[in-house]
Amino acid sequence: MQPDHGVYGPGRTTRRRNIALLCVAVVLLSGLVDIAVLTVTAGPLRRLAGIGGGSICGSPTDDRVRSRGHRPDGTRISYATVPPSSGPHWPVPAPAGTWFYDRGTAPPVETLVHNLEHGYTIIWYDGSVTGSQLSDLRTLAGQLGARPGKVIAAPWDTAHGRFPSGGSLALAHWGAGRGHREFCPRVDARSIRDFAERFPSGDSPEPGGA
Repeated sequence: MQPDHGVYGPGRTTRRRNIALLCVAVVLLSGLVDIAVLTVTAGPLRRLAGIGGGSICGSPTDDRVRSRGHRPDGTRISYATVPPSSGPHWPVPAPAGTWFYDRGTAPPVETLVHNLEHGYTIIWYDGSVTGSQLSDLRTLAGQLGARPGKVIAAPWDTAHGRFPSGGSLALAHWGAGRGHREFCPRVDARSIRDFAERFPSGDSPEPGGA
């Protein structure tokens, strides 16, 4: 006669333990899948939002304001800083409503300096900004162009000089008393937004200009 182990005999106990372990494994696997999905989907959002610390950019400069004179269209203008944060420019600024330019559509530097005079912040980017960084910048320029407003992203013309080592973007603003520049190693929404809000369009020689 076989011994009677009752309802909690070794066979049933083993089965119960295996079922419990299987349930724990399913729960853990489900959690790992959720984490993986969040990590993948959060990547672009973290990159665009600038999550993960303070500013990655340098400190804004305080540049002496240069001449506000107009020069005839097509005149080559040399600027005292790279990029310019003030200075002479062509008579007609780039029209309002376009917040991002690529290399095939960008106005000349001399045109966009006129936009600086009207309170714009210009985000100049060099040839190292490509792929997802360029897509992020396009999206960000549209957001900032709507709020706080008067923000333009445009490719930098290296014929006017090169950014310092490690700088892929240069932010520029022409204030009523000083010009300001700030360099960034890559697109960082938080840093760029902070610059645009720190130097609003109202702080400029001609804030009422389009």
